[in-house]
This record gives sequence, C-alpha cells and structure tokens, in this order.
Amino acid sequence: MRNPRKIIAVTQRGFTLVELITIIIILGIISVVALPRFTSKSSFDSRAFSDEVKSTLRLAQKLAVAQHRNSCVNVTAANVAIKVSSAEPGACDTALPSLSGSGNYLINAPGSSVLTFSAATITFDLKGSPGATAITLKVDTEPTITVEAETGYVH
Repeated sequence: MRNPRKIIAVTQRGFTLVELITIIIILGIISVVALPRFTSKSSFDSRAFSDEVKSTLRLAQKLAVAQHRNSCVNVTAANVAIKVSSAEPGACDTALPSLSGSGNYLINAPGSSVLTFSAATITFDLKGSPGATAITLKVDTEPTITVEAETGYVH
C-alpha cells in the first residue's frame, strides 16, 4: 500500500500553444476589419451630413407645399441653407430661422466633407416641384442625392 501523503496531484494550468496562436489570429482579423470603422470619423461625418442634406431638402419641399410659397435651398460646397419667399409666389428673400431659435437654418459640412451639386439654388414651387430637370447632390463618397424633376421626391 502506498503512502497517501506522497501522491502529488499534477494539474495543468494555462493555454496550449495552438490555443494561443488561434486567439492571436482571431484578434488580428478583428483589428484589421473593425478598427478602421471606429477610427475613421470622416466616413461617419460624411454619412451624417448627407442625411442632413436630404432632410433639409425634404423640409424645404414641405414648407413650400404647406405655406403655399416658394422655398429655396441655397447650396455651397461647405453648407446648405433654406430661404422662403415673403409673398405667396415670389422670390426667396427671407432666411428660415433655425429650429433652435438662434440664427438662420444652416447646415455646415463637417471637417473635410465636400458637397458637389448640379444646381446652386433649388427652388420648390407651391406644388413641391423643383422644376423641369432633376437635381443631383453628392457628399464625398456617399450615394448621390437626387431630387426628381416633376415630383420633387428626394432620394
């Protein structure tokens, strides 16, 4: 009979080499795929600005229909602003106040985002139509924003 005090329990602790290499490979793949999405803020800013431009165009169209007067969206490479006409059918001469109540309604392009466009001023008439030709706008590498000619549909 053996002495029970002399039996030493052997337990293994830690990871095998194969497990460690597998974890390192998985972490490398995750860092290559996911890390640029979190560190590249410009793509998020471009997408947000593109969405704001679409919303601004839709707001201007709805203002024209609801108030029975022309509304204009003035577009530059760095910002977008809305003006409305003070008389029923007339030129856009009054800047739309900001929704927060301070200043005029103006959306600025963030950082290095650049807006390219086919028309510097988009005028929506009483029916919400921008005119006879479709208008396109593009923010950096985001999909093109199109305002349909007859309906004024923004997509």
